[in-house]
Amino acid sequence: NLYLVADSSLVAGASDTSLQPITRFTKTNPGYVTSVVHASAEQILFTGWLDDPTEQHLYRVVPGETQVTKLTTDAGWHDVSVNRSGSHFLDRFTALGNSGEIRLRGVDEGIIETTLHTDDVRAPDHPYARYLNCHRQPDLGRIKAAHGHDLFYRLTQPKAANGALVVYVYGGPGAQRVRNEWSPLLLQLFVSRGIGVLELDNRGSANRGRSFESALYRQLGEAEVQDQLLGVAMAADLDWVDCERIGVFGHSYGGFMALMCLARAPEIFKAAVAVAPVSDWALYDTHYTERYLGTPAANPEGYLQSSLFPYLKDLRGALLLMHGMADDNVLFTHTTRLMHALQRQQFPFELMTYPGSKHALQEPHVSIHRFNRILDFFNRELCTP
Repeated sequence: NLYLVADSSLVAGASDTSLQPITRFTKTNPGYVTSVVHASAEQILFTGWLDDPTEQHLYRVVPGETQVTKLTTDAGWHDVSVNRSGSHFLDRFTALGNSGEIRLRGVDEGIIETTLHTDDVRAPDHPYARYLNCHRQPDLGRIKAAHGHDLFYRLTQPKAANGALVVYVYGGPGAQRVRNEWSPLLLQLFVSRGIGVLELDNRGSANRGRSFESALYRQLGEAEVQDQLLGVAMAADLDWVDCERIGVFGHSYGGFMALMCLARAPEIFKAAVAVAPVSDWALYDTHYTERYLGTPAANPEGYLQSSLFPYLKDLRGALLLMHGMADDNVLFTHTTRLMHALQRQQFPFELMTYPGSKHALQEPHVSIHRFNRILDFFNRELCTP
């Protein structure tokens, strides 16, 4: 929510510091303020959502009034930049069926004054035009979970489904994957090979508020896995999904989640690709980890239960590990310790390391090699009878 702060040290006549509510979003009146983009005595402009967190819009509220006015009306995701006076804004807009536009709009009327750029994928000279015949538009949906929070998902079905489904997961704090925006091309890469993709923002994901995001406080990998399994249960009822051909793939926190899913639900997941996974949070950056787990001394049980190692004894299925050997975020030590533990228990796995590559693995030759290996792995483990 937005509040007006009256500070006695700054405001003449104020007796103490006080908070005056400007917006009043509650569980029964859902809404969320993502970012304040303009503030003056006349108006406050902010981005966020009302009712539907898969969309982002620009809103206006006048101090002293309760009415919130939506200034962007097209369903989808709007990133905005407002001019100094607050009279106009640039609207960078995308949606499931729109690959992107940049518009100049007036705040007072909310109308489009001019469209500065349109990313027309149907234009013959557009680089993506040649792939449109196999482009698949995802579907958005929500799951009413017993824990009281709605879980939103994005599901992309291939044109020629072979029963395989990959859960593409991140799952950690600070990220939101399920949006009404133009489909990430990685999803199209999978579905072009006949593999469906499910993405679900579990509890702990961003842009949903404290109650939703604090579910993983003091233990990681518990609520997140439970919610991903709810998504799989929903997808398993679809006639094009084969429950014997479900895999999971993630990078960084998503790599941690891929391993957690494979280890904690081996009856569900048949194969996993874990890229640059955190294996033990005691090895990770303190400035990040201690926000959620506290210190190892204060929460030793939380660190133990958030580590992968207690669950490796239950690991089954096929596993591909990938890691950049110069990773300075999730250190390569995470994977070498994991390799050592898997070898000690005689668990077979595949491994691909990238010398000189850091966490993003973004060099062109590395990206091409990495995704070819991932596609080959899932084709062998999920798609081949």
